[in-house]
Amino acid sequence: MVQLQEVSMSKLVARVGVPVLAVVVLAGCGSSSKTTTSSTSATSSVPTPTTNPSIAAQVPAAIKSKGTLNVATEAQYAPNEFVAPDGHTIIGMDPDLVTALAAVMGLKVKVINSTFEAIIPGLAAGRYELGASSFTDTKERQKTVDFVTYLSV
Repeated sequence: MVQLQEVSMSKLVARVGVPVLAVVVLAGCGSSSKTTTSSTSATSSVPTPTTNPSIAAQVPAAIKSKGTLNVATEAQYAPNEFVAPDGHTIIGMDPDLVTALAAVMGLKVKVINSTFEAIIPGLAAGRYELGASSFTDTKERQKTVDFVTYLSV
């Protein structure tokens, strides 16, 4: 009999995030040997992540039963996270990444626009499972939440 160990969301995101981010980044690095005389730019499709059963099995039961990963962000930092021209949809690198992470975990994602100052207290209170909003990882913040560093510039 195999026992599954329940892991924290930050550890699960770290395990899933690097491979998913690599797929997203590498998908954008493809090239075509075709040449075109058209003035329009070529587009490439990014593969849609699918559920990985071994990763989905590690999702904590409370989150798995909801089926949705609630992610808080302050959508004011384009291109990381910002509000689309429709005035409602939150788009950018972070929403794309958390959507891919959720797909691999077999979950849907709900990106919630919040004030930056309310995200960490909201995580601590259980209103959100993840915060994705251009955070700087500090010792003070680490006292309250776990961090996964996925981008260093």
